[in-house]
Amino acid sequence: MSEENTPMPLQDDDDKPDYVRLMLLSGVLAALVCFLVYTRFINPPKKPFYASMPGVELAGIPQAQVDEILKRANGQMCDCNIPGCTFNVAECRNLDPACDVSLKRAGEIVVAVTGKPAKLTMPSPAPSGAPTVNPHAGHH
Repeated sequence: MSEENTPMPLQDDDDKPDYVRLMLLSGVLAALVCFLVYTRFINPPKKPFYASMPGVELAGIPQAQVDEILKRANGQMCDCNIPGCTFNVAECRNLDPACDVSLKRAGEIVVAVTGKPAKLTMPSPAPSGAPTVNPHAGHH
């Protein structure tokens, strides 16, 4: 038999054309992107609802007004100008009680709901030499 009449061997599965591998990789990457978009933007993890705000005195305020204050504080973003910060006012009061911006915003919410001045207290600074922690670092 001549070389022209010799049958060609069958291709192994390991010899798939490059475009098939590229299509499989594209499908996997598309699925990953869809998953990331869904979990980050369409269905993000729910934030906890904070039922207190350190530094904001809620005692003596009628419960219906306390509920409204907490609802607003859990829904209003804290605009403390820290890059990447996504804390709401109540979250910031709980995770960063030294934040004076969230304390001011919480006081404004109390005044808006009750019509009376808010009783606010800023926590005392850490003793000298104590380590300081930035609650915003790594949480965004």
